[in-house]
This record gives sequence, C-alpha cells and structure tokens, in this order.
Amino acid sequence: MKLKEHAIERVNNLIEKGKWALSQKKMLRGIPYMEKGPFTGWATQTLTFLGDVTGRNSDYYIEFSKCTEKVAESYAESGIRILESLREDIGQGYIEKLEATISANVFGDFLEMADYFLSEKYKDAAASICGAALETGLRKILNLKGLSPKESDRLQALNEKCLKAEVYNKIRYGDVKVWKDIRDHAAHGEYNEYDAQQVRNMIDGTRGLLGEHLEAYSN
Repeated sequence: MKLKEHAIERVNNLIEKGKWALSQKKMLRGIPYMEKGPFTGWATQTLTFLGDVTGRNSDYYIEFSKCTEKVAESYAESGIRILESLREDIGQGYIEKLEATISANVFGDFLEMADYFLSEKYKDAAASICGAALETGLRKILNLKGLSPKESDRLQALNEKCLKAEVYNKIRYGDVKVWKDIRDHAAHGEYNEYDAQQVRNMIDGTRGLLGEHLEAYSN
C-alpha cells in the first residue's frame, strides 16, 4: 500500500474512532457529557499520528491539540472536522509535498556535511557523501514522479531514467555523469583523477539539481 492510501485509511479509522467516542455520551442531571476514557484514547492516537505525518509544528497538529484541552462534544466535533480536512488534503497531494520537503531538508544536511569535509581538505570523503546524496535524491525524484526505479539501479541507471523521463535535459545528464565518475573514483581510491574544485562543482551542482526538483513538489 502506498503512503497516500495508508495515510487516508488511518485518517478514516481515526475519524470513525472520534465518532464512536462522541457516541459514548452519557447524561448527568439531564446534561450530556462525554466519557473521558474514549475521548482521551482517540485524542492520544490522533496526536501521535499527526505528529508523525504532519509534524508537531503543522497547523493540523496545533489546531487538533486545542481540541484536546477539554473533554467536550464541541471539541471532539472540531477534531473530527480537522481530520476530515486532512483527509481531503492528503487526497490532493499533501503527503507527496510533505515527503518532498523532508527530502530536500535531509539532502541539504548531507550536502552541508560534504561542504564541511571539503573545507577541511577531505575532498574524497566529500565526493563520497555528495555522490550518495545525489543517488538517493534522483531515486526520490523518480518515485515522486510515479516512476519506481529498481532497488538495483545505481547512479548512472537513475541518470538514464531521469533523462528518458525528461526530468532534465542532456546537458544536466552530462553533468550527473561527470559527478558519478568523481564518486566512483573516490570509492575506488583513485584520488588523483579529480581535484577539490571538481568536488566543489559537484556539491554545488547537486544542491541546485535536488533543490530545484524536490522543492517543485513541496510547493
């Protein structure tokens, strides 16, 4: 099951659980009140899900948190409406955008690490780290486009698929092939086959390539 379908199924389950919690109302002196146990269980599971999927700084998490401040029918109904809105947004591509944003941030961290090693005169480590980020990034881009690469596909195979899918043009394809060669030289201990400036170009080019395509999906 793809991430989108799994997320929608989970949201549906939480909506139903919220409605069930609402149905557990009892009367006290003619006034309806909600049972704390069912409400708290539902709210806890929902907050955990929202934290994992949307992040604790998201509007979904923050607004739903407000709905847990009081065990009351109106609060539960508001929480269910938030989940219904999330379900609609997931159906319209929210998960893919979120994945792309996370990916861009993660790859940015790896490239900063490559920057650091290069600044410390460790060009070979920088080339290896950048090559790994590039390969993983191209795989992610293809997945986001609905083109599932094989697990066995390495950097050049991914490069070929990106060209065929018109992710980028032949000039960019050539750039990636050069960066792939630098990564291979570093992996095989052929350190005299490239210099620090070429690694610098590799890092900057990879940052631009991944930033352009991953951020396109996060907007």
